[in-house]
Amino acid sequence: MVCGLSLPAGYSYLAEDGASWLPDRDYIDGAPYGGVGGAHGSHRAVITYRNTTDPALYRHERYGLHEYKVAVPTAGRYTVRLHLSEGFESLYQPGQRVFDVTCAGQTMQDVDPFRLGGGLARATVIEFAGVEVNDGMLSITIHNKVQQGLLNAIEVFTAAPETPTSIRTLTQVAQRPVLAPLPVQSNLRRVLYIGNSHTFFWCIPETVAAMVNTGQQRDWQQPYRYLHGGWLLNNFLTYPNDRSLAIIAAGKYDWVVTQETFSAYTDSEMIDGFSTLSPLALANVERYAKAITAVGSRMMLYAIGDLRKFQPASVQKLIDLTHKYDIVLLPVGDAWASLTERELVDTHGLTLVNDGVHSGFHLGYLTACLHYIACTGLSPIDHPFPYLVGQELPLDPEQAAYIQRLAWEWYQQYRVRYGLISAVTPIKSGN
Repeated sequence: MVCGLSLPAGYSYLAEDGASWLPDRDYIDGAPYGGVGGAHGSHRAVITYRNTTDPALYRHERYGLHEYKVAVPTAGRYTVRLHLSEGFESLYQPGQRVFDVTCAGQTMQDVDPFRLGGGLARATVIEFAGVEVNDGMLSITIHNKVQQGLLNAIEVFTAAPETPTSIRTLTQVAQRPVLAPLPVQSNLRRVLYIGNSHTFFWCIPETVAAMVNTGQQRDWQQPYRYLHGGWLLNNFLTYPNDRSLAIIAAGKYDWVVTQETFSAYTDSEMIDGFSTLSPLALANVERYAKAITAVGSRMMLYAIGDLRKFQPASVQKLIDLTHKYDIVLLPVGDAWASLTERELVDTHGLTLVNDGVHSGFHLGYLTACLHYIACTGLSPIDHPFPYLVGQELPLDPEQAAYIQRLAWEWYQQYRVRYGLISAVTPIKSGN
């Protein structure tokens, strides 16, 4: 069974080794197999899955399920192999997804796909050998501890009666890329990110930090996150007991990166066929700018939404704010639109597939390169770090180099178009 794989009834998935895998299904009474609860997920991004000769098997999953049931023909002993891999782009270190798995009475505790596989998008196979089934139904149950448990695929084999019970992992952990060590010093720059899933998808803070620390500067601490899925700056400001302003007021950060999705606000009007930038969004940007500059930190505004599609006079109000408060504006939405418009899929092999909300694999790397430029003022061209999600997902070197060039080219264009303020040494460092 390939969990989470949506195939038409009667079809199967043929793996590289010739094995025929059945598609996932929900369990109903009398069915030969199926899952109870949970949801189906697919990872369509063109990323490299390691530890396996059949990466397509791990691009689909059922997560948050309670149980998987498999009818077996006779009472006796069976061997069960569970295939799993951490494929969610926002989980970037061990301990962020942990669950227990019980198979016919045998339990493996604290299953952590990231840890077992040695990183993101690395396959793991857990084998339960010699499990005994007497009632004709093999049961695999999940107990969630951190986030939601997942399964990518399940294999069930008959076993000899004398097969001893055991639990083991069959996949050898792949070696992870090794980052250059941080310099030993007390004044590493501290960076706080405030935003929503556009910031934590592909782990933009950690990826940018890895770029900085393998580039010319090498002076970032692990970035701090204060992120909430789906939230605009207005949600942070209006949510009872929100801590974002209090965190800023503590004055511990050199940079505070605020992410705003301007196209999500509704309090705008149409002028000459263009939407105006939301007055509420502009007011919220200024409120954060005042709080950030008051403690001697510097603000970067990570803008989602193509600013070229907004009424120029309202965009100028945003530009005026950036100059008034020394804000580094990062018009990522413009860059995403520009990359899509160039139709680079055919000419450079870039796959701009996304999940309908978040940027795809290559757009994610473009975002990281733009953040790197905005925070350092340095070109990413020939940067020795063609990875996403910190150090987990490598890009094709030629594609990474192309995106690096595009990011630098576009940032220079934006500097002219919007009068962007240069990225310079932060006002303070490591206080």
